[in-house]
Amino acid sequence: MSSTHRDWLRPVLAPLAPLFREVLALSLFVNLLALAAPVFVLQVYDRVIGHAGLTTLRALVTGMVLLVAFDFLLRQARGRLLQGVALAIDVEVGRRLHEKLAALPLPALESRPQAFFQGLYRDVETLRNTVSGASAVLVADLPFLLLFLGLVFALARPIAWVMVTATAAFALLAWWSERRLNAAGRDERQAQAARDA
Repeated sequence: MSSTHRDWLRPVLAPLAPLFREVLALSLFVNLLALAAPVFVLQVYDRVIGHAGLTTLRALVTGMVLLVAFDFLLRQARGRLLQGVALAIDVEVGRRLHEKLAALPLPALESRPQAFFQGLYRDVETLRNTVSGASAVLVADLPFLLLFLGLVFALARPIAWVMVTATAAFALLAWWSERRLNAAGRDERQAQAARDA
């Protein structure tokens, strides 16, 4: 495959690099705030239950409520940024696709069934959802798994092995599920193309 066919997405994503950096920065703070819940529980056991410190409990709960509110705001901001990325990708890739199709001669357009062109625009939607949807959030959050695993290994090694086993089990389940969904999606696309034809 030539470089022009392989690298067509890079010029579309390059102008969006600052937005992706902002998403990564927001993900950093969201994941650091995720550490607040275990720290809160530890402090309740250490400082509140052991010493009957109701004043400390009130302060901890107030701080936790503020952190949860701040976490919500950061997640909303990240979602809005990804919506902007989705819109930019939709507009740019849709424009390029339309220009390519408009440049084709009429016999080439007439030789293809309507389902072919519907599939092209469905692929644009799939690309947009992949680059700016749940997959993008997963990719932004995935590096922090190593941070959390490192912290759990440092604080409670036996629990860390449970976490590693659970992570491996979920990864295996996700891989199996992805294969099944791909096969089902392929069958559905073939059935839809046959129906449209």
